[in-house]
Amino acid sequence: MILTESASLLTAYPGSLIYHLIMALILALFLGFSQALYTQRPSASSSRWMLAAGVLLAFRLALMMGAAMAEFYVLGAANLLPPLDRLVSLLGIALIGWVMLLPSPGRRSDILAAVAVAGVVVGGIAGIAANLLTPSVPYSASWGHLGWILAGLLLSILIAGLLALRRPSNWPIAASGFLLFAGGFAVEFILRFDAGALPGYVRLAELMAYPLFALAAFRGQLAALPSAAKSAVTAEREEAGAMGASVQETITELAGLLSPSNLSDFSDATVQAFARVMRSEVCLLLTKPEKSGEFSIVTGYDLVHGKAIPAI
Repeated sequence: MILTESASLLTAYPGSLIYHLIMALILALFLGFSQALYTQRPSASSSRWMLAAGVLLAFRLALMMGAAMAEFYVLGAANLLPPLDRLVSLLGIALIGWVMLLPSPGRRSDILAAVAVAGVVVGGIAGIAANLLTPSVPYSASWGHLGWILAGLLLSILIAGLLALRRPSNWPIAASGFLLFAGGFAVEFILRFDAGALPGYVRLAELMAYPLFALAAFRGQLAALPSAAKSAVTAEREEAGAMGASVQETITELAGLLSPSNLSDFSDATVQAFARVMRSEVCLLLTKPEKSGEFSIVTGYDLVHGKAIPAI
């Protein structure tokens, strides 16, 4: 019941507006983080994430505009929205799967990926044209809707399987996202005859899967950054002026909080990030004061000397 209500909420205003805003925000973070890393230390992985995130963000904004037009009953927008929505969701799977599986350039693999993405776009455009030509037929009852479900289900399972075989950095997190997509498409297939104009279950899967994709992408790009490059980036940040961190530096520091694997390392990383972003000479993490007013220093960071402050 909760699943059904959540899916229904995402297909009607104002839930649909929240869905579009969240998806656009996640992709904007994708793009901003990758651009920040690429600016500081250019790499093939960051450039590919920039391309994928930029394309998906542009399509997402177009989809948001289409949803707004449909809400105001602009002529033809209601027939345009269902196939466009499905095109964007399938394109997201294809592009994110491409970067996850192939973080480094390869002529043959990139050609195959380009063909697959082109196939998704052509199929989406054909679905849009067919729905505009036959507006009397509900899109959920069309062959285009069934083809989209099968394509999304097979593509999600295929990418998850390839991730398990190739085992790139943070592959379990990414594979979990694609399996969530597969679950959304499976439910859409089971309930396809009762489905509405918009795929609520796939939208719900997107909201759960995209944060996982972001986590895998951020940690993967940070792990791929050489140690020397990390040291150079740190030195550049510490030599910057005292007026506060730039947006790119802030994104990079906050994303660095995804790397620690235990609470102690996370505490150290947090105070370092805060000190660098806020340009604080000393940043301390303190325990809750006792009744006597005494407290302890858990960890800290000295920005002036660039070293950690031990616990006291």
